[in-house]
Amino acid sequence: MRKYFKLLKLVIYLGVLLPPTILLKKLKCPGYKAWPHWVHKSICLALDIRVKKYGNALECSPTLFVSNHVSYLDIIILGHAIKGCFVAKRDMIDWPILG
Repeated sequence: MRKYFKLLKLVIYLGVLLPPTILLKKLKCPGYKAWPHWVHKSICLALDIRVKKYGNALECSPTLFVSNHVSYLDIIILGHAIKGCFVAKRDMIDWPILG
């Protein structure tokens, strides 16, 4: 039952937070680059995901983080831990909503 409640919370969070994310990006509003980081933090909070960071990311110079995805939560967890943007594979362009 708890699993379904978390899934429901995720669907509600995405339904509420995804449209403003897309709109802010399209309009290039001030602060639109910080919005996804806040969204990822909110989703982690909703799903009771605790993120532990070890060490500090280099924020003063361009850095490339490469992830071998283990689950669909990797993007959310990395988005919570690192202020940055993500590059997707070319085949994701055909995915509904995200593409």
